[in-house]
Amino acid sequence: CPDLQQLCIDERASCLGGMTNDLARALAVHCKQLSVLEVYFQRYSLPSELFTDEGLIALSEGCKCLRKLTLYNCDRISDRSLYAVAANCPGLTAITLGGYNEHITDGGMTVLFDSCKQLRHVQLSSKLFKVTDCSGASLAANCPCLTNAKLTQAMTDATIQQLALSCKHLRELDLHRSCAVSCEALQRLLEGCLLLSRLVLPQQLEVGAVVRAMSSRCCCSLSMLEEE
Repeated sequence: CPDLQQLCIDERASCLGGMTNDLARALAVHCKQLSVLEVYFQRYSLPSELFTDEGLIALSEGCKCLRKLTLYNCDRISDRSLYAVAANCPGLTAITLGGYNEHITDGGMTVLFDSCKQLRHVQLSSKLFKVTDCSGASLAANCPCLTNAKLTQAMTDATIQQLALSCKHLRELDLHRSCAVSCEALQRLLEGCLLLSRLVLPQQLEVGAVVRAMSSRCCCSLSMLEEE
């Protein structure tokens, strides 16, 4: 399928297995126009072991038109793959990394953000424990067009404040699993990102703090404030 542009491979809903290195290599050779790739595995799935850095690196080298990449529970993927995507697919506009992965760190994320400056959607699993404020600072500094983001559990006020300063187009922000969110950071976010229309907050954030932060906002376009 040389004209294939979008592909979703979901091992969770298939009895045929999921993405493998062999399939990734085949896509790299035969599907040069691929722009959207979604790969899903069940948590701790044995088939996920068949999709590693070797496969994603090969795919990034062959599918340089890639614009949207979703990897869910791909626990054999590491920073090496992010380096390759950064080098081969600088036009990436959306990336989602879901599930637990101890092999993805600030090293890979900062390189990706530094290269893929057109990123608008960045959804990071709360379980990426090695992706911290270092990545958050890189995201804010390099991706001014960011409109939609979800932060990891290891990101703190520092990332929120950087986003408030640099990402003026931000419309949706998910802080649901963030451990350290203060009223002060929230206030800066609301004052700096006037287009923000959806904000998901962590349960531990005091409601009073939310109200105080919102009361100082000059623009009242925030229509959905959730506590989950």
